[in-house]
Amino acid sequence: MQKLGEVFQRFRKARGLKLKDLATAGVSISQLSRFEHGESIL
Repeated sequence: MQKLGEVFQRFRKARGLKLKDLATAGVSISQLSRFEHGESIL
């Protein structure tokens, strides 16, 4: 089974989105990056 972060990263890249496109006031770019690499949870 794949990690959720890896699935999220594939989904994001398939749609041509960058981390900064998805970052909000509540979730930073670094948090999203750590999530994609399996280093944290959202």
